[in-house]
Amino acid sequence: MMMEGHGEVEHLSTVNPLAKFENHEKEKRLPSSKLDFSVMAKEFNKIELWSERSGTNIRETFAVNFLVGLLPTIFDVGMDSLAVNDYLRGTYYVKNGGESNCSGIYPEYPPKNYSETQTECFEKDPVFGYVTLFFLFFPGMGFSFWIFLNLSNFLRGTDNTFRQNACFFIFFTPLTLLVCISFPFQLLAVNLVALLNNGDQWTLLTTKYSIAEGLYDASLQFCVQLFIVFTMADRIPSIIQYLSLFGSIVMLAYTRIEAHLLDDGGHVMPIREKIMKTLKLIPIFLSNSIFKLGSIGLICSLLRLNAMTFYGAFALLWILFY
Repeated sequence: MMMEGHGEVEHLSTVNPLAKFENHEKEKRLPSSKLDFSVMAKEFNKIELWSERSGTNIRETFAVNFLVGLLPTIFDVGMDSLAVNDYLRGTYYVKNGGESNCSGIYPEYPPKNYSETQTECFEKDPVFGYVTLFFLFFPGMGFSFWIFLNLSNFLRGTDNTFRQNACFFIFFTPLTLLVCISFPFQLLAVNLVALLNNGDQWTLLTTKYSIAEGLYDASLQFCVQLFIVFTMADRIPSIIQYLSLFGSIVMLAYTRIEAHLLDDGGHVMPIREKIMKTLKLIPIFLSNSIFKLGSIGLICSLLRLNAMTFYGAFALLWILFY
């Protein structure tokens, strides 16, 4: 038994270095996922965009990026924006019971009979509206600032006159603020350019923007909308709320797949291969996202303000021991 155990240890000691070497070689073969603005600048020339590309390639890039990039982004951002509008400006919700269930705070919007047992009541939710609006722009406070900082470092590092120009420091602060509060517009602009530019670096930038939108916006929006639906149980959720929930969870699942494929060089992967891998992974990531965020939304709706203490404690433990 001792000899067998000793042999097993020797076997593991000989296998592990080989496995580490193979993993290291695999990492060396994979393309870098770090943005290179110097290479990206070269992608914006007539040869890269048009001359050396076939018409089929241009049409395929446009169609795929429109269907799986721009269109879902417009839908998700649009539904969140409409939800913000409904919460801040108010809308009618269907409630069970008669007109007595309506608050009567807005006499200019009288209740409407929806059916024999249900009534449409006009309500505003400014707190929910501002929270939804905040999360819509939230990714810009970290991700967009990081992108802009890297771009500014690239510009300063390649042009000595620009480096020493005092105007750069004058414009840097206001531009930083503008970048931080304009994330949805940046996201749409990046996806628009991706319709024509299929360069590796621009594809990588688009992927990173989508991942930021999914992880820091769609995930939080899904939890917020679910919290609203659970806590406002006296009314039936509106169509916009349902669509916002659907858009957020689909966008989150898709961007998690993008992040997963990025480790395998997803930004340089052939379009057809990437689509097939994405279709195979959708059921796994979609069900996983629904379970995780659905649980968080349900816990928050039950604990209310105590949820901040609950998750705050976990966050503190993670920071201390990670």
